[in-house]
Amino acid sequence: MLGVDGFTTDASLSGIGMEFLEMRGTSSHKHQPRSMPYVGTPAGRAYASLWPRALPRDMMTVEAVAALHALRRWAPRLAGRRVWLQLDNFALVFAISKGSSRHPRCNALVRDILFTAASFDIQVYPYHVATESNTGPDSLSRVQEGVSPGAQAVCLEPVHWMQWWPAGHSKPWQNQRLH
Repeated sequence: MLGVDGFTTDASLSGIGMEFLEMRGTSSHKHQPRSMPYVGTPAGRAYASLWPRALPRDMMTVEAVAALHALRRWAPRLAGRRVWLQLDNFALVFAISKGSSRHPRCNALVRDILFTAASFDIQVYPYHVATESNTGPDSLSRVQEGVSPGAQAVCLEPVHWMQWWPAGHSKPWQNQRLH
């Protein structure tokens, strides 16, 4: 039988935060709603700053960056398991569930999330968690804004979140004309 663990992530305009969750007594994802309360006991915490600073219109993308970094960080520990991926962004929950997004950059990230999961034989089940319940990763994503990371949080290298660009799509900074 596959074990169940999970992680929850969050992103702000200046950083990402993530917590690895040990979930005792939860063995099935079936019959669970797409939105559920924050579940699990934090067993690992990490955060990183974003470079460049994101804009509000990029929130789904930076939320996907946070999920990808958390999955890459803990994939060896989660190999061969079911993973509840708790996100506070409905659009990203549905994009991962569907396997694609209409937004080209986010679509590239969703593919990377699913490829990373498949590479480690991880079954990913994304669920929406209320923003008000996602306090751990939320505070970690705001360390650059002066919020304390708390105990046992690992500071990761800054994330260049704009590196995920699908082939054939122009980058905004390349569309600017020099006068």
